[in-house]
Amino acid sequence: MSLHREIILDVLCILENGTYMNIEMQKGSGNDDIKRNRFYASSTTAAYTPKGTDFSDIPQVTILYITEYDALHNGQMITHVKRCMKTNEGYAPVDDGEDIFFANTVVKDGSDKSELLQLFLRKDVFEDARFPALSKAVKYFKETEGGLGKMCKTVEDYAKNYAEEREKIVREEGRSEGLAEGRSEGLTAGRLEAIRKMLGSGLSREMILSMDYSEAELQAVEQELFTHV
Repeated sequence: MSLHREIILDVLCILENGTYMNIEMQKGSGNDDIKRNRFYASSTTAAYTPKGTDFSDIPQVTILYITEYDALHNGQMITHVKRCMKTNEGYAPVDDGEDIFFANTVVKDGSDKSELLQLFLRKDVFEDARFPALSKAVKYFKETEGGLGKMCKTVEDYAKNYAEEREKIVREEGRSEGLAEGRSEGLTAGRLEAIRKMLGSGLSREMILSMDYSEAELQAVEQELFTHV
């Protein structure tokens, strides 16, 4: 799903109670994570609030922000960030319908949640009795012909949609001067970001190249990722 200002949501879910949950995953630091999540929450709220909606009916929005580093530098595996008001006794939470959860894979506290996060780092098929649904899903998408086909189609569609959205953003923000160059840069950036996503999902080089991406594009992303290791 795409929003304005070049924000592409990783996963958007609607929970049974009507809450919109945006799940974001970040591998590299330096993202200004706190303000980034503020923007994610406000953009999601605006995108799913119809014109004329009473403020009392604004949808609940939850952001789950999963990182491979401690984004808040507080030594906690999961941190719930909630808007608060200052009182004479300290701070009290304000129920404004927005919740942000920071989770990371570097702080290991031995809990089931911590172990579950560690499994998301694995790219191989596994069997874990504590998480049978995840184990079954990974096995299906990694080992079965039907699962591999669905995965390839999903990633390919995502890559195409990302490139199209990136071009649209550049086209809308660009003006008469330098528009052609801006469109070209937007398309290139969109294709490279799609390759980053596919590599991060564990897709092989052969599979990515079969989706009409060039060896030069793939090598450019690999070189970039290698220099940040």
